[in-house]
Amino acid sequence: MRYIEVLIVLLVLIMNLNANEFEKNCLSCHKNNKQFQMFMSKYTLKYSSERKIKQAMFDYLKEPKIDDSVMPRGFINRWGIKEKTTLENEKLIEALDVYYENYNLKRVFK
Repeated sequence: MRYIEVLIVLLVLIMNLNANEFEKNCLSCHKNNKQFQMFMSKYTLKYSSERKIKQAMFDYLKEPKIDDSVMPRGFINRWGIKEKTTLENEKLIEALDVYYENYNLKRVFK
């Protein structure tokens, strides 16, 4: 039985070594792809360009404020405001790059 437990731990560690920052830090809470698509559509409507979207997300995740959220008040009342990220700037930028690449509206509607 001990062998199986060690094998499972090793597999989890190996999977984390190959995971990108987005997978390691975002997918653990946001498992629903529809959430990511919804967030991206809200940011795209408000900011439109890739650079502005990523900057707005970066700023919000570093210092979340209700007034800076793109989500409606009802969403915030139900789910609360996002907690401030603990990621270093470089890791947050990497996660946002992966997020944008996978969920930008140009890609979604291809």
